[in-house]
Amino acid sequence: MWLRIALFVAVITALVGLTHYYVWVRLVRDPAFPAPWNIIGHGVVALLAASIVLGFIVTRGQRDAAAPIAWVTFIWMGVLFYLIVFLGAADLVRAALTIARKFSGDGPLDPERRVAIARILAGTVGFAAAAVSGTAH
Repeated sequence: MWLRIALFVAVITALVGLTHYYVWVRLVRDPAFPAPWNIIGHGVVALLAASIVLGFIVTRGQRDAAAPIAWVTFIWMGVLFYLIVFLGAADLVRAALTIARKFSGDGPLDPERRVAIARILAGTVGFAAAAVSGTAH
């Protein structure tokens, strides 16, 4: 029985970690924001990843004390869903454009243009996820 629970917790923690790693790569690492924003992005993604695991652990106890943590956890899970959907769609478009670029014979993008595209993509996806999440009720 305990082995099944431990395996379940390990799988869920791995899935949470991988989804947050994907969001971190696309929204924090690739845009290469300047020093204070980069550090803040690392911390925010790590705290939100921990909040999901912590939220499920804490909600097993007293409901009144766990309500604020559960509130943050479930809102973040909804926002995370939209981030993954929008980032996945953007990555499909980027992959199609990369394939088209290779067939057209153009050379690779310069690093400054890659960073600019990553920043525009991060801002657009973040804004879209916040807008959709904010209008949900």
